[in-house]
Amino acid sequence: MAFNGFQIDPPPSAVTPLWTFTLGDVNYSFDATSVSDTYIAPLHEWNIGGNGIAMISGYAPTEGQWNVNLSQSGASVVFDSSAGVSPVPEPNSEILLFGGGVIGMLGILRRRGN
Repeated sequence: MAFNGFQIDPPPSAVTPLWTFTLGDVNYSFDATSVSDTYIAPLHEWNIGGNGIAMISGYAPTEGQWNVNLSQSGASVVFDSSAGVSPVPEPNSEILLFGGGVIGMLGILRRRGN
């Protein structure tokens, strides 16, 4: 994995690419198209983030937001993307949930009847 380091005080306007790696024949990369930082002194915590584009070979680039949180209690890295489309549940899972509920209710009714 290759990671392009950058100075956060002041933050750069962009880091292209921020990181890249290859797994098998698939290339993964991320361009940070904007960078911002906030230091929260009482918590000894840095929040670094911005907008960016995630890319995987064979797929369309995906825009999103990224955030790295660094603190004394640990670190976390987040990438979030929303295309504005609600996911549609699979019909099979809905049928299983409904069927399981009906069977459970029948079991309860059967016990009460005896």
